[in-house]
Amino acid sequence: MIRAAAFLFIALSLAACSAEDPSSNWARGQTGTVSRVIDGDSLVLDDGLVVRLVSIEAPSFGYRGDEDDPHAEESKRALERLVLGRRVELFYPGLTQDRYERALAQVFGFNEAGSRFWVNQEMASSGNAWVRLYPDTAAGSDALWISEAEARANSIGLWNDASPESSVPDAESADGDFVIVTGRLLEGTEYETDCVHRLVGSDISVRYRALAGCDVIPEGEVEIRGWARNGSISAGYHANIRPLTGP
Repeated sequence: MIRAAAFLFIALSLAACSAEDPSSNWARGQTGTVSRVIDGDSLVLDDGLVVRLVSIEAPSFGYRGDEDDPHAEESKRALERLVLGRRVELFYPGLTQDRYERALAQVFGFNEAGSRFWVNQEMASSGNAWVRLYPDTAAGSDALWISEAEARANSIGLWNDASPESSVPDAESADGDFVIVTGRLLEGTEYETDCVHRLVGSDISVRYRALAGCDVIPEGEVEIRGWARNGSISAGYHANIRPLTGP
């Protein structure tokens, strides 16, 4: 709870919400009715378009016999309650399609009263998804950190009993799990297209794409989120490594 409260303070300080509608800075996309929800971060429109909600990650259903992630069904049901059978609008902050031909969108829906709301943010604020940024679609996502931090501080949804927060020893032995760990990183080195850091006091290496060099990570204790396997955490993007306390 202390760490969650500290991160909430950092989120509120560094990613203050703007009164401006974030969609005003994104490219307007398709409008349609949601015919099916696949999981907590994917849906299908009535024209067959598969949409991946960007900048959030929900627990996954098992693939080829693997077990479902904890809270996967609850996250899917939460998204169904928000959008199933309802009209939504898509907005594109960057890349519009992934290699699976899914639309990569920020999604806005409408409640029974006709009021418009940001679906991606609702999933984060209800504790049914966590924030996970990719450089090609991250623009305008700052408010999501605040929504997640508030859900974490109040142990809402998956933060109550299915949190990806992990101890360092558990992250070291993880095999394909999404983890959130805290610690300090040693100075990074560039290896091919990635930056690689060592997590102090562990055998864990942390990798992300070297888009802005390897000296962009804040000093002091940080929170790292990414997929862990074989003693390595793939953060993907340096924005997924965030300050937890001051230097």
